[in-house]
Amino acid sequence: MKKLLILVSGSGSNAAAIVKELEGREVEITIGCNRKNAGIWQRKLNVPVAYLPSPGTDFSALEKHLAENKYDLIVLAGYMRVIPPEIINALEYPVINIHPSLLPKYQGSEDGYLDAITHGDTLSGCTVHHVTADVDAGPVIAQMAFRIPQKVYESGTPEECADTLRRIGLVVEHKLYPQVVKYFLFGDPFDELAMEVCASQAAAEIKVDLKYNVRVFPVPLSK
Repeated sequence: MKKLLILVSGSGSNAAAIVKELEGREVEITIGCNRKNAGIWQRKLNVPVAYLPSPGTDFSALEKHLAENKYDLIVLAGYMRVIPPEIINALEYPVINIHPSLLPKYQGSEDGYLDAITHGDTLSGCTVHHVTADVDAGPVIAQMAFRIPQKVYESGTPEECADTLRRIGLVVEHKLYPQVVKYFLFGDPFDELAMEVCASQAAAEIKVDLKYNVRVFPVPLSK
């Protein structure tokens, strides 16, 4: 039985997509949230949600949880905290994150979709990467890019345009991230063919021209 910890700070839409994709698989999932008012608490996902507050620089609740539980993988899914490097470095298993930009573009940003709008980008997308001591700087695992439809830029203010782009981007994230998680937990195929499937599924939902680019490391299950 594999064990997965998903850390979130908000609504948990990526967490929900991962939980749904893993239904019926041999995995025990725990969601950890650092905010009491986060939307994840209202979701009915049939998995335990642990309150792991992290006020200021105090990550003792997370440290205690990790000391008491052995996981195979930690997934950051909208977790709006930078985990201290001493915690990351002490773990014997991978920690991965999804970032709403085509890294290294907008590295460290809290809103890559708004950045794309304010810079007038023609492409947007998301990146799944290993978590290291440097923010959004770990080795890239996979990226999926898509052309930003012109109608996005006609949505109103930059913030409104970013909201429109985010709705598209989240569909892409929800297709890509669960596939990477299954790859790490179970060794499920994750190659160009798998990426084509993700891209076609997302494109069918959002009706945009998706392009894909994937990187898979030689020893993908190692930290």
